[in-house]
Amino acid sequence: MIEEKEQAINDLAAQVTSLTAQLAQKDKQIAALTAQIQELNLQIAQLQSANADLTNQISQKDDQIAALTAQLAAYQDTLPPAGSLHVADRWASNSKSVELTISGYVRDELSIIRDSGGSGVSTAYITLNGVETFQLTLDDSGTFSLTHTMDADKDAEYTFSLYAADTKEGTTNLGLVDQVTVCSPKTNDKGSGK
Repeated sequence: MIEEKEQAINDLAAQVTSLTAQLAQKDKQIAALTAQIQELNLQIAQLQSANADLTNQISQKDDQIAALTAQLAAYQDTLPPAGSLHVADRWASNSKSVELTISGYVRDELSIIRDSGGSGVSTAYITLNGVETFQLTLDDSGTFSLTHTMDADKDAEYTFSLYAADTKEGTTNLGLVDQVTVCSPKTNDKGSGK
């Protein structure tokens, strides 16, 4: 009887020892998990701080962009585009006609800023002696080139005028950009063009 009780006591003692060891192991696991949670909380706090800094920087940039946009909108753009016109001729004294090469460029810097690219020009054309009109096709940089054949009249004088308009909203700024005059060979005293 006594032996059975001693055996039971020994068995209980063994169970207590085993449970104590298991509890110690669980305590270690809890301690490890607690350390991981603390590390994660620290990382989260650092990320939140970095996110707040980035959000503040973005807000400052947005304010700067808004201020610059307001300044650009407030700027009174009253000038037409700028550019240059060139007319190269091939006059011949015995020719009844002449081929002209007409080239140049036209750009509007303020419109380019507003449009974020392009030539900043909505329309461009050339008039000949204020009567005949040539609509121009511009590339992205605003340059153009075309040929035109016309009668080689004696003592003739031809004035080419380049007009262009920007892309300003509402009423565009249309105006004279450049002007070139070419003359037949019999009027060399007046110049031979550009």
